[in-house]
Amino acid sequence: MNRMLWAVASLLIIAITPSLALAGSGNSSRHTVLDTVASEMHFFSTNDRSKYLKLFSEDAVVLDGTAPFSFKGVAAIAAWFTQSHAGLHSVTISPGEPRDVEIAKDRAFAVVPFTITGTDMKGATFAAKGYVTVELVDVKAAWQIRNLIVSVTG
Repeated sequence: MNRMLWAVASLLIIAITPSLALAGSGNSSRHTVLDTVASEMHFFSTNDRSKYLKLFSEDAVVLDGTAPFSFKGVAAIAAWFTQSHAGLHSVTISPGEPRDVEIAKDRAFAVVPFTITGTDMKGATFAAKGYVTVELVDVKAAWQIRNLIVSVTG
């Protein structure tokens, strides 16, 4: 069940709101950083792989509790995305109040708690809590995710 929770958390860490906004240093406010994080959660939750992958820089890394734990580059992140969605039927991600948002020129950092609930393909229900930690970089006037860490805490 732990493996299932990690897979679900990795998948479902992506549904804060259906916001599609991407903004870089031209508008580097707390709001624009959180819009990018919200888009990541939304596209993950809606299983929109194409839009999801556009949020990441070419050298991005995703770290989570699913072996091999580190997924570097867009191709590896695409494989992780597919792997994370396997075996899930429905998922609801409820974000919490951001714990930390820092912006320094062309870099940003955010920590957002989440709660995940849903059902797997066999109809079993699950629930978990955790945090998503994100480092973003300004690439061509848009925030892109360079590092994403998914941590399930219970």
